Amino acid sequence: MLWLGDGAVGNWRLAEQLLPDAIQILDWYHALQHAVECGKALLGEESPLLPLWQERSTQLLAAGDPNAFIDELMACVPLLPRRSRKESLEALDNVVRYCRANQHRMRYALFREAGYPIASGAAGGDLPRA
Repeated sequence: MLWLGDGAVGNWRLAEQLLPDAIQILDWYHALQHAVECGKALLGEESPLLPLWQERSTQLLAAGDPNAFIDELMACVPLLPRRSRKESLEALDNVVRYCRANQHRMRYALFREAGYPIASGAAGGDLPRA
């Protein structure tokens, strides 16, 4: 059995209660959305670098190793501008906590290899390959 959820803690509590042996998968699009929101906070909403941020986030998340994604995020800390450092650190902290809380649900390469869906939307066929 699979349990696909959006990351809300209540979803995972319900999964544990109803199907404790189910494989839990964090919805791909929610994970990527969190990564992109972090990029917007760090780079700015209109930054021409956002497509590169999204592409790299997609690659790292698709590989199924959230720790590699976190490592690259943490490498950004020394590069943060002083004027918006507090907001940037908050955005980084939010996405890192999200990934750490869900890392066992983000093994996307393994899930795809097993043939499991990693997104709840109908557009799941266009998901990246690791």
